[in-house]
Amino acid sequence: MGPECVFYTRNHRIDRLDVPMRLQGNLPEQPIVIGDDVWIGTRVIVLPGVHIGSHAVISAGAVITRDVPDYAVVGGVPARIIKFRNQETV
Repeated sequence: MGPECVFYTRNHRIDRLDVPMRLQGNLPEQPIVIGDDVWIGTRVIVLPGVHIGSHAVISAGAVITRDVPDYAVVGGVPARIIKFRNQETV
């Protein structure tokens, strides 16, 4: 894992229109699951409830908002699949 990565297991509520956002509190905690042999680059942000599959590569600066499959290479904001490590390239 690279430096300055951030992992959030909880998010702030924003669903009530009759209560100021600063008073709405937090949503329930959602654990993050990271598989075996995963490379996580510098300054990656992982949001609550995300599962990162085994052998995945997360590029530097990516924001992981949804599950990452096994062997996927992902990057961007929000992160998208770039390719899969277990597929041959031309």
